[in-house]
This record gives sequence, C-alpha cells and structure tokens, in this order.
Amino acid sequence: MAQAVRVSESIKVEGLQSLQRAWKVADAALDIELRETLISVAQPVGHTATALAISEIKKMTLPWSEMRIGVTLHDVYVAPVQRGTRDPRKKRPKFAVLMLDRAMVPALDQNRPLIVLGLEQMLANIGQKWEKVP
Repeated sequence: MAQAVRVSESIKVEGLQSLQRAWKVADAALDIELRETLISVAQPVGHTATALAISEIKKMTLPWSEMRIGVTLHDVYVAPVQRGTRDPRKKRPKFAVLMLDRAMVPALDQNRPLIVLGLEQMLANIGQKWEKVP
C-alpha cells in the first residue's frame, strides 16, 4: 500500500503561484522560461540526492537512486524516478524514510545557498523582463 510522506524541510517562495499565473497570462514563452529556470535551480539537489542515495543507503542501485524534478503551481520538487515494484519480495517498506533522511533532505541542506542564489537571480531577471512586457 502506498503511503504519503510529509516533509517539513523546504524552501518557500512567497507568491510563486501568483507569479506563475501572471507569466502564463502575459506570455506563454515567459511561462516556459520560468518553469525551465525553476527546474535548473532544483537540479543540483537532484544530483546531490542521487549521489547520497548511492553512497548512504545500503543495496541502493542506480535506477532506484535517480531523481526527477517536477514543477507544479505550488511546488518544485525532487522525487525518485522509479515509482515502486509490484513484487512483494522486492518491496522495502522504509524506503521513503531512508531516501528522505539519508539523501533528499541532506541534498536540500547542502544546496540551500545555491538554491537561494538561483531564486534571487531568477526573480531579478523576472523583474527586468516584466518591465518589458507590453
């Protein structure tokens, strides 16, 4: 049975949802650029989480350690690419907790300064482009 795991560790960008909606109305190309920028800001976390998963979790293999990055109106997130197995012999009931505690949260903590810098640069660029939108 799948379980939802809540994570309190995050970096919050106030008004991100409103910003994304405004870009969508102003210009579709700007909306795509914003999404791509958000993904690029999150990529160091994904790379670090992959490396930490392999090095810190026993019997971790490459397909299970790879991370994907997603963007919604509410979140930018990093999650494992692999989504699970139906074979009960291969299930690891504490896998989500292991991934969070040993790979994903430490990856976020290690990359926090890079993320903040990337988001600040993104917002500065958005401000400049917003002034040019007719």
